Amino acid sequence: MAALKEHNASVLLVAKRDRLARDVLVAAMVERLAERTGARVVAADGTAEGDGPEAVLMRRIVDALVHVDTIVATYCCLLLIRSGRISVRPEEPPSSGGVSKGVRPLDQRAGNG
Repeated sequence: MAALKEHNASVLLVAKRDRLARDVLVAAMVERLAERTGARVVAADGTAEGDGPEAVLMRRIVDALVHVDTIVATYCCLLLIRSGRISVRPEEPPSSGGVSKGVRPLDQRAGNG
């Protein structure tokens, strides 16, 4: 948000609406903070562009679906971890680039690799 003010930008461009935030409240907060600086959030794919009630509703629906998708994915991962079907033990420390290469692939069961 500071960059929007600093550059006097009128648009916060995101590739797709679902990349703005993974939480409904965070998405609403980002949109509100952008509005306070005189900017608006625009998705490059054109999702729900406009200020009419239909566009606002569509943005909220997309935000809610992303939030639900995050919750479902988290729940499914927890179930797989608890069942022992996947392991998340690091096999080596993260590389200098900050990306961990130590997480086992999802198709490897615990103890089989």
